[in-house]
Amino acid sequence: MAGDDYRQEPRNAGKSCRLTIDLPDPWDAFGRLAREPFFFLQPGTDGGWRVALRPVQVEILRPGNDVTSFLRIWERLTADAQRISGQEPETGPLSPIIGILGFEAGAWFEPFPRRDRIRRSFPDGVLLLYDLFLDWQDGIARITSFGPGRSGQDAGRARRRARALLTELKRASLSPRPVPAGLPAGSIAPIPPRGGYARMVEGLRREIARGDLFQANLAWPWRVRLHPRDQPFALFRRLVEASPAGHSALLRLRKDVLISNSPELFLATARAADGSIRAHALPIKGTARRAAEAGHDRHVAEALVASEKDRAENRMIVDLMRNDFSRVARIGSVAVPEMFGLRTLPNVHHLVSRIEATLAPGNGPAELMAACFPPGSVTGAPKPAALKAIARHERYRRGPWCGTLFRTDGRGELIASVLIRSLVLTFHRRSSSWRGNAFAGAGITILSDPIAEKSEIEAKMQMIAGAVRARTARRMRRP
Repeated sequence: MAGDDYRQEPRNAGKSCRLTIDLPDPWDAFGRLAREPFFFLQPGTDGGWRVALRPVQVEILRPGNDVTSFLRIWERLTADAQRISGQEPETGPLSPIIGILGFEAGAWFEPFPRRDRIRRSFPDGVLLLYDLFLDWQDGIARITSFGPGRSGQDAGRARRRARALLTELKRASLSPRPVPAGLPAGSIAPIPPRGGYARMVEGLRREIARGDLFQANLAWPWRVRLHPRDQPFALFRRLVEASPAGHSALLRLRKDVLISNSPELFLATARAADGSIRAHALPIKGTARRAAEAGHDRHVAEALVASEKDRAENRMIVDLMRNDFSRVARIGSVAVPEMFGLRTLPNVHHLVSRIEATLAPGNGPAELMAACFPPGSVTGAPKPAALKAIARHERYRRGPWCGTLFRTDGRGELIASVLIRSLVLTFHRRSSSWRGNAFAGAGITILSDPIAEKSEIEAKMQMIAGAVRARTARRMRRP
């Protein structure tokens, strides 16, 4: 153990315990913890990892909610985070709130017909308040545990919980459990749209030609089945090691596991020195499959940046999100400092733009989320017409895919990703295996070619498919 620092914050209501432990390779420890309900794992912006577990409050959001109830629940959890942490808004760590809004939760903010042809147990939304979490960076894990009140008994509880987690981490790192090598691969296969994908694209293009809308994102579901001895956490590890993404995450509910390998930031906010809340978004619109040869790959990237179709899509979504931001921003503060920026991932190139704003007094992360959800980059323009077109053509429930996963606190800070490159797995007892659905989609405009759009979808699914179909490595650990 590198250190043991127990701190009681003076003048604060809560009591916290902070412990530090050397943890050179955290994967074995994370794997054991990942078996617990509501385990959360996400990379940080600095190369580290954030883990949260054993939440003190769980809010499951079902159909029938609306924007008012959503804002009320968010406000209550934010107040509870400050109460549990016992911190003034400007000082010390706060208990994190982790949330998911599935795509269908968008009907709370932008009404559109719902489709539930593919059944899922995953709820429309989940909000989780944690008082036990750890941050891992450069071989060191820092555990934070909060007591829920003022008494010394609460402080002692925080210390015991932190020490128990530290003991678990040490045990897991010292006694990893190997998995037999060479397990057969899992399977993943597309579910063909009714009438074929080309017919779906052509139908939407006719609507665009009539002037009903400019663009819409159409999804294509894929069935996923893991080998009975494979686990979601092992799949997540294979995925992030093959394709690091800035917003990868794993969240386990009671029956389901969400795995995200998303590269896209939806919304981010932070409180400035003058007390105002600054917000920005980085929508992705425009994708090209990378080439193996370096010279050819440069040509692919240059062609993407110059593409009339992709630039038009990107500009549409930038204008859409400028409009969304303007609902809650100070007048005149919405700006676009970057357009058509190139971002390169292991398997694809993307076009990314940046929208910025300062929120108007009285508005915070919750109001920004309500103004912008569902994400424009995965719906279309105009958003209300695109949502109706999606419901007409897809005829199934997207679930978390193209929704958002976010982390927030009581200081006006928010990091929210778009849940692309993601899948949900549920354990099936009859087959003793994890099964679920993954999705990939493409933005359709009047210039879209069905063959090219299908190729783009396959490129986006490439890394998930590779991780699902991969045989287990000789040294892989079992979570």
